[in-house]
Amino acid sequence: MGSYTRQRRTKILINRGAGRGIESRCLISNMGAEPLYILTVIGVLSDDEGRIEADITDRDSSEVKDVKSVREGTSQGPLMSGEFMDIGRFSELMARCARRNQRETDGIESRFDGLEIVVIGAYGAEDLSVGARRCFTLHGGDTAKELVPDSVSTHQMRSRRERRAAESYLHNQLRQSRQPKSD
Repeated sequence: MGSYTRQRRTKILINRGAGRGIESRCLISNMGAEPLYILTVIGVLSDDEGRIEADITDRDSSEVKDVKSVREGTSQGPLMSGEFMDIGRFSELMARCARRNQRETDGIESRFDGLEIVVIGAYGAEDLSVGARRCFTLHGGDTAKELVPDSVSTHQMRSRRERRAAESYLHNQLRQSRQPKSD
């Protein structure tokens, strides 16, 4: 029974590809046995003053010019077993997170020292959302920063507490989207 349960577990990988710097691509892979539907991608930037976070699932209108498909405008959607999704350059993800927190985006790589990517999704017959997170630290000089993962693998959010926190985040997002925008 234990090996069957292990086979049915989610396994979401968050990785860096096509380079080592902030212009490298952020790749999300589904290595679980069943399809995964990505609901939300959260970016968390850190610096000496603390951390800021934002939903970075959808691209901003400034990033989307000639969109040919819905998939080009969002990181939301299904991933079959063994598939991966390119959610954009790390520099774009960092800038999107900063913009959504009303922070300056020029020279972003020299103002922040780390980026955490959190993926929340729906998987098979699971009652609670599933998720994964991975932290990256910026190393090097001001001109050519390298983005280095803090761990060898992606942390799978499997505990009930982590999964409830992911579910709570989704509920809060929904509540905020229902509130009227103030100008």
